[in-house]
Amino acid sequence: MSIEGELARAGIITTDDETVFIKDVEITGDIFVEGGATFSGGTTIDGDLAVRGAITGDVVGKYVLIINIADLSSAATGGYAVIPTDGGGYISHAYSVLQGDVGVSGGTLELNTEAGALVDTYDITIADASSAGDVDATVAIPSTATNNVVAEGEAIWVDVDNACTEAVGCMVVIEITRT
Repeated sequence: MSIEGELARAGIITTDDETVFIKDVEITGDIFVEGGATFSGGTTIDGDLAVRGAITGDVVGKYVLIINIADLSSAATGGYAVIPTDGGGYISHAYSVLQGDVGVSGGTLELNTEAGALVDTYDITIADASSAGDVDATVAIPSTATNNVVAEGEAIWVDVDNACTEAVGCMVVIEITRT
């Protein structure tokens, strides 16, 4: 049977202009679609999706925003990012990586949406005497957490809530789950 026939049996129809996923399909790897793509509600892609064309149907997934903070030694400083078009959802996880040694005292990074700060349970705690390259993270953040809704065009930001001893920077990676 041709590859097109095998794909059709799996619920994937391809034409010159579009790929249509008509059944609930689980793909465990990266996928590239030349042209448009239409997805059913039960399609799962455990990998990267690249589409050169329009996407229709329900596409739920995750993406990340990166915020650089120049100085962790000053409380009430931080950095911002903007939720992209069709990027509405909620913050599901956040990670930081240090650019230098923090010294004796670590610190705390607070996640904020336009609705306000997420509850302290979801702060990133930087341990005392942490070194360059150390990664710290929040626990998984549920969509139901206080102030945890983001919409396209809105700002999110990370504040230094509890300052570190040394003036070092960090990169914060914020994972957004689309809804």
